[in-house]
Amino acid sequence: MRWLALVLAVWGVQAQAVECADATYGLNSFTVCTVDPATEDLRLFRADAQGKVLGSFAAVESALGRPLAFA
Repeated sequence: MRWLALVLAVWGVQAQAVECADATYGLNSFTVCTVDPATEDLRLFRADAQGKVLGSFAAVESALGRPLAFA
């Protein structure tokens, strides 16, 4: 099972302190983003208030009641 590891939740504005670049390791391609947590709303989500594992970005949005701008 994949775990939801990191979510940057910014609503209504574009994240300003985020830089992304493409990277490769072996035969795998990735997009690596660096975020300044001093200026962006960076949060870790794993489970909802009742302890149920969220498991998807849609579940995070549902738990928050807001759309994610970056995940």
